[in-house]
Amino acid sequence: MEGRRVCPNCAADNPERARFCTSCGAELGPHCPECGAENPPGAKFCMECGAGLSPAASSPSRTAPETESPPEERRQATVLFADLSGYTAAAERMDPEAVKALVDRTLRVLGEEIERFGGSIDKFIGDNVMGVFGAPVAHEDDPERAVRASLAMQDAMEDANRQSREKYGVGFSLRVGINSGEVMAGAVGDRYTVMGDPVNVAARLQAAGRPDSVTVGESTYRASREAISYERLEPLTLKGKEEPVPAWEATGVLAEPRRGSGRAQTPLIGREEEASLLTSLVDRVEREGRPHLVTVIGQAGVGKSRLLRELMINLAESDDPPTIRRGQCPPYGAGIAYWALAEVLNDEYEIRDTDAPDAALF
Repeated sequence: MEGRRVCPNCAADNPERARFCTSCGAELGPHCPECGAENPPGAKFCMECGAGLSPAASSPSRTAPETESPPEERRQATVLFADLSGYTAAAERMDPEAVKALVDRTLRVLGEEIERFGGSIDKFIGDNVMGVFGAPVAHEDDPERAVRASLAMQDAMEDANRQSREKYGVGFSLRVGINSGEVMAGAVGDRYTVMGDPVNVAARLQAAGRPDSVTVGESTYRASREAISYERLEPLTLKGKEEPVPAWEATGVLAEPRRGSGRAQTPLIGREEEASLLTSLVDRVEREGRPHLVTVIGQAGVGKSRLLRELMINLAESDDPPTIRRGQCPPYGAGIAYWALAEVLNDEYEIRDTDAPDAALF
């Protein structure tokens, strides 16, 4: 009977949404969400098509299973606050619905940049967005990612403003504040967030920065200065802080990052076997005249880059040092499959990012 369910125990008709027989109380088997076939009580997979079954598969009011929230814990994180300036002027000239749509679209573009560089959107607050790098997912370069995302946000604002000025005659400026440090991460209410002094300082840095700028605290500056160019600012007097806070303004990404200038001076400890293996492979390549591919795999921070730097140093100090070309593929962004190869070619032919296309082709 269409729209009815027959009890396998007493053959009584039951409503489609019933999970137990209304006559004898026996459990009714679930309907398959894929093919609609009725299955025996307790079945986990459909006997007709093999699709997975849930206990409440036949109930239209079922809800998705709750996902377990990340644990409450202390974490090292980088917090980003971005604020749109110019909202009041836009509200005076535009219909409220148009203003809301424009702000929502702009904030969505900014949020996409945060996620593109591996961060997460903590919340939207009016015409502000808060992003977090390092919680719940951590990377070894979270401060650098946050600054790169902020610079990309400033670039994205140029395109967004061009469109809004053409359509509405208004535009926004963007101020970004970034700070790194130890935070308390976990669920507050029904969402995951971070709390602590680094969060407050990031918000204050954003408020104190000039329009169209990215202002960072000392910890973020120290962690990213090898890849980002900065201008030092006068220490800022921030609300809630007794002493002026050191601050820097990010001006761009360095064309040639100063990576490993200090870390390479530290001794390599506990990797003698791996270092010897790499050296022996280089000797074999030279002896046999055949290429060899080596893949070094390990978790972030285990010492992969340090091991390779040690190999490069040993090769450079040998009696007959080979030609070394290096390429690095960033762990974020799109269209990066051949990035490392492009860097090798740029190094070989001394092409810089600042060169004009004609110079690079020549």
